[in-house]
Amino acid sequence: MADGMEKAERSALPRLAARLRNERVRWGLSLPPGEAERMLRPREPRHDDGIATLIAEWDEDSAVRLLLGTFAPERCDEACERARALVASIEPDRRPLAALGVRLLLGAALRRAGRQKEAEQALAPAMPECAETGLTRRPLDAMRLPEPDVM
Repeated sequence: MADGMEKAERSALPRLAARLRNERVRWGLSLPPGEAERMLRPREPRHDDGIATLIAEWDEDSAVRLLLGTFAPERCDEACERARALVASIEPDRRPLAALGVRLLLGAALRRAGRQKEAEQALAPAMPECAETGLTRRPLDAMRLPEPDVM
């Protein structure tokens, strides 16, 4: 991943760099100094440019996961609110897979925050959709969250 990140940055491929950053966070791998702090800054997920939107969404997904990795109750609450905002920013009719992914992220965030009932409500429509489309691994991958102190 480090090689891919270096090439993405050297070749000015911001979408690839954002995706690799997101995978690093998803796997609980270390980030370069200052990168976690940069990713935790508030951002606007919607842009006129589709690539800028994808980058912002992946960075926001990473921010939610980083916040959840602290296990601090106030950070988990912030993660839930940011995940809710991300869900609201994606039009499910236009981008069903992206919408599904962020709904699963919201469910994972709510579970980590100890809000089991809310998590079940958030995940209820997503689970049958995963089964119907054959994306049975997607919920398991979404629930993989960083362990404490990845920041």
